[in-house]
Amino acid sequence: MPQNLSGRSAVITGVTSGIGYALTRRLLADGVAVAGVARDPRLLAVAAEQWGDRFHPVLADLSVPQAVDDCVAEIVERFPRVDVLVNNAADCVFDRPSSLPADRWRRLLETNLLSPIALTRGLLPSMAQAGHIINVSSVTTRHLSSARYGPYALTKAAMEHFTTALRLELAPSRTKISLVTLGLVDTPIYDKVTDFRRTRLDLAASVPHWLSPDDVCDTIHWMLTRPAHVVVGDALLLPLHQAR
Repeated sequence: MPQNLSGRSAVITGVTSGIGYALTRRLLADGVAVAGVARDPRLLAVAAEQWGDRFHPVLADLSVPQAVDDCVAEIVERFPRVDVLVNNAADCVFDRPSSLPADRWRRLLETNLLSPIALTRGLLPSMAQAGHIINVSSVTTRHLSSARYGPYALTKAAMEHFTTALRLELAPSRTKISLVTLGLVDTPIYDKVTDFRRTRLDLAASVPHWLSPDDVCDTIHWMLTRPAHVVVGDALLLPLHQAR
């Protein structure tokens, strides 16, 4: 029997657009209290005004370690119990591994790998061994069509291994660990990627209808509502015409 999420609490990163926005809206409608993490103060303020008292905005740049530590402290103070953590926020680059500047490598690793690890470590004690952690990855970890996907794929591949290790570590507990691996999703993240416009047009020519944030949201919601004894460990979502 599907679980009822009403009365639970969730932490979601990247809530002001795309997948994070869609998932926050869905969980709030289910009666979940959400701590939503984002780095844009203007967009976060708009979201807070829109979503009301059960939404707690947390301003944090996940590429900055101290900001992540402060984020965890704020969430723990506001939510003594955390039932769900969705590590959704991501930084994306499209550049050759050898030419990507060192500071850009560091920002990419902090946002996509080290901040989810820090959030997981910091919030696990609040999960009382009965929470659900969902990490979001990319099909670029399985197939590199260009060297320029390499830096982003590296961070996501490391995230996948972290997820597997965490599942092994926490298997004796009641904490569920899930991974969602995504193909092309129509989100604003691509608008911020330097030198990606031509490639994006080529991808759109071969895959005209990408996944929507709501498609991903539906899958994560389904994972969260499975019966208590069921864990959906891995889910792969691709739009039609994307073979890999």
